[in-house]
Amino acid sequence: MKRMLIAASALAMIASPAFAQSSDSATVNLTASVQPLCSMVAGDSSFDINTVPANAGSIVDADGTLKANTSVPAALSAFAGPAASQLTAWCNGVSSSVTLEADGLSNPAAAGDTDFVNYVDLSLTGWQVDGITIPTVTTSNGNTASSGAIPTNRVFSGSFDGNIAFVDTGKKLVSGGYTGSFKISIAAN
Repeated sequence: MKRMLIAASALAMIASPAFAQSSDSATVNLTASVQPLCSMVAGDSSFDINTVPANAGSIVDADGTLKANTSVPAALSAFAGPAASQLTAWCNGVSSSVTLEADGLSNPAAAGDTDFVNYVDLSLTGWQVDGITIPTVTTSNGNTASSGAIPTNRVFSGSFDGNIAFVDTGKKLVSGGYTGSFKISIAAN
């Protein structure tokens, strides 16, 4: 009988509910992740430099050489506001990068004579975004030039700003249409 009573007592202790307390708490841990992202707004994507009043419909003087006052910065300012307002970007990656690339203006017509060229080189200087400086990029013989990927070492958000200048070869330009470009690439590494 004693054994039954001890067994019944032990069973009652195991099956009894916990007593309520005056307070209690539990912690729930949360986790989340954010993937690296970048975004850029470029405004208009093309502009005719000849439409700038200072260029008076052509980028050459009467002697056929590049005008000394050919105005690319004015061209970009006439591009519906300052160039900086046209090129805004952000990246949330602390290891993001920025690349500046230029393609000189070129004309498919052959120069055919050493006194003439069918390209106009571009020099992009003083480019920066949110305090991040991008090295100068200058094309050669109308070919592509690049800054390479410049690490930002931080997140950034802001407007790009910089200068674009034509590089005068001192030679006459072949007549016809010239096309070129510059490109800014951003990556959230």
